[in-house]
Amino acid sequence: MRSCNSPKLSKEERIKGLLSRYEQALREKLTEKPQTLEEIEREVSEIGKLVQKDLQEEKVHHESCGDI
Repeated sequence: MRSCNSPKLSKEERIKGLLSRYEQALREKLTEKPQTLEEIEREVSEIGKLVQKDLQEEKVHHESCGDI
């Protein structure tokens, strides 16, 4: 995560950064092999937790550092 001393990012830059991290997570975690319902649920939950964590960290950083 960026420090508060890092340059402030625009909303578009923040979105691009988040999308890049989501794309990376999907490339690493999303499988193409046949799966059971339990495996699908586990995979989706794992990806969802990563996305939620990244978004929450970004929002907290934005609010705490006063990014515009």
